[in-house]
Amino acid sequence: MKDNTKGILLIAAGTIMHLFLGCFFLWGNIAVYVTSYLHKHHEDISLDDTSIIFPISMVASALFTPIAPFAMKKYPPWLCCIFGASIAITCVFFSSFTSNLWLFTFLYGFCFGLGIGPSYMCPIIAGWEYFPNRKGLVNGIIVAGFGSGSFIFSFIAVAIVNPDNELPSLEVSGGKIFPPDSPIPDRVPLMLRVISLIWAALCIISIPFIRSKKKRSIPVQEVESRRTLLINTIDSTDAESALEAPNNNLVSEESIHKTRLREAIFSWRALHICIMMFSSSLYPLYLAANFKSLGLQEIGSDHFITIVGAIGAVANGISRVGWATLFDYFGFKKVYVSIVVLLIINAFTLTLISSNKVLYLIWVAVSFTCLGGHFAIFAPMTAKVFGGKIGSTAYTFLFFAFAISSVITFVLTKESGEGKISRDLLFYIFGGSCVVALLFALFFKETLFVSSKAYRKTKKDVSNYDMLE
Repeated sequence: MKDNTKGILLIAAGTIMHLFLGCFFLWGNIAVYVTSYLHKHHEDISLDDTSIIFPISMVASALFTPIAPFAMKKYPPWLCCIFGASIAITCVFFSSFTSNLWLFTFLYGFCFGLGIGPSYMCPIIAGWEYFPNRKGLVNGIIVAGFGSGSFIFSFIAVAIVNPDNELPSLEVSGGKIFPPDSPIPDRVPLMLRVISLIWAALCIISIPFIRSKKKRSIPVQEVESRRTLLINTIDSTDAESALEAPNNNLVSEESIHKTRLREAIFSWRALHICIMMFSSSLYPLYLAANFKSLGLQEIGSDHFITIVGAIGAVANGISRVGWATLFDYFGFKKVYVSIVVLLIINAFTLTLISSNKVLYLIWVAVSFTCLGGHFAIFAPMTAKVFGGKIGSTAYTFLFFAFAISSVITFVLTKESGEGKISRDLLFYIFGGSCVVALLFALFFKETLFVSSKAYRKTKKDVSNYDMLE
């Protein structure tokens, strides 16, 4: 089988697997149901208490995402995917047997995120090996599955739990849930078991095709000729112009800048990226976790809000391919500025339109679209800035900025639920954070990260670099 065919199959398999991983965002649709179930057994549990589950999942995912690049150096990507998926699916399945908030939070929140972490980057990194010049598109197609997963499973969850479109009527801290005498809380365990079994089926179908590209051996004579050309190139020009030279396939970013991982993630450039990731993701991550409880307060239809979330999930998924394609053509800065401007408008105006069904649907869809853009463009941008090998690993560490953002949204949501922050002020904070992201974006340098140590070492000992793959 040709490499291109294997690469296409890998991308398709990665997209299917990401449908399961993307149920990370399913929490926004099922939080009311799960809270109702837990509240039935423990009357002091409210939406404010369960709102911690989503940020815990995000933190766990961010903590364990860096495992993938290191594990793939020793183990095939399909084995890494099996490891992560097994943890996530098993723990979600067993979470259906407990009504204890903290045990449920550990199983569904922490362990689900832990399982997603090692699995998320494996098909992406493997896909980049097959199509190194289309990293943005490869990333966009695969993570489109991640964005679309909650679309499919939102309807499955609602069909099991609330087929009659019953509305929550019991007022608790953070919003309304279903009362204990409603049949809905009793259906939650079945919902969790069904979706976890479907996830297992998706993984069985997809994981066998997630395999790395075999390395080709290069004759010693060719290695020597390329090494000589590299030395001459570095002597005759600087690193930046060497990389920008047209049709220069021999001087790769890794060959000139084999930047150490530590040097990359502790650089000012990495901090700049983290600030942008954090500032612009606060608002869309908040809406991803709270669109249902927020919408039910203004619009009295559980089924309609489910449709809102489903359309948002589709927008999240499909848009990632579009954002990734735009990234390949226009670069990071122009695309990211467009995303942030949309978020600024969205955040400052959501409270004005939240009672209108059509406008609320549009605003949520736009927010989800912009959230998808974050996951579509930051990974290939990091690979572009720090180099393919270092960049993919560095991104798994910088991804923690999203986790911090999720934790901050939890704190702000809890403060708002307790009346310490008004809803208007909450959205002004979100809009302001997007303005901060815009300011940092305007001063961001998209050029390759230049390590002075690595540059000096390159001229001294070119043979230590992985210029041939």
